[in-house]
This record gives sequence, C-alpha cells and structure tokens, in this order.
Amino acid sequence: MDKRIENYEVCLPDWGAVLPELATLLSAEYSGGQFEAAEDAFCDSGRDSAEWSMIGANGLSVTIIFEKYEGYLFGTIKGCGQSFSKAKLLLYSSYISQGGNPNAQARP
Repeated sequence: MDKRIENYEVCLPDWGAVLPELATLLSAEYSGGQFEAAEDAFCDSGRDSAEWSMIGANGLSVTIIFEKYEGYLFGTIKGCGQSFSKAKLLLYSSYISQGGNPNAQARP
C-alpha cells in the first residue's frame, strides 16, 4: 500500500462553499464562517499575502493563500489515502461548478 503524501492544487473564487464538506472528508474541525472571518481579517490587515490552514486526521490538510489583489484563491490539499482521493474529487467538481475551465485544471 502506497502512503506517499501527495498535493493537489486548485484555484477557487468561493472556498467558503466547499470547506464544510472538505472538513468532513479531512476529519478536521471547522465551523461555518471561520474561513470568511480569516479572509476579512486578512483584508483589514494591509498585508500582501497570508495563509490559512485546516489540519485534519492522518496528516491531511488544506492551505489557502490570501493575496491582496486576487479574488480567486489558490489552495493546496496534502495527504494520501481514500479521504485524500475524495477530497481531490470534491475540489475538482467545485472548480468546475464555480465556472472553472476543465482544460486548465489537473483532473484528480
């Protein structure tokens, strides 16, 4: 059984819409509005960039990059196993449903 840690990166305009389900897949604690509060704090901070992370079970995680002049935010999930595979599928389908170009995003 291969246990190598993998990464999957996606750029979404609305991470808040996908984070509750992603938290469940990652077995991470997340409460509604938590990400939006962090994004608001970043906007008020005057910084050029910052990271927000959610850590789940078995080393699964997601890190989202806030950037001062970007409305679409890059995020990377890290992990392995069945939960990671399901999380990749969730992010890909969210990317497509949020208007992403399927030719511009790696398929899980």
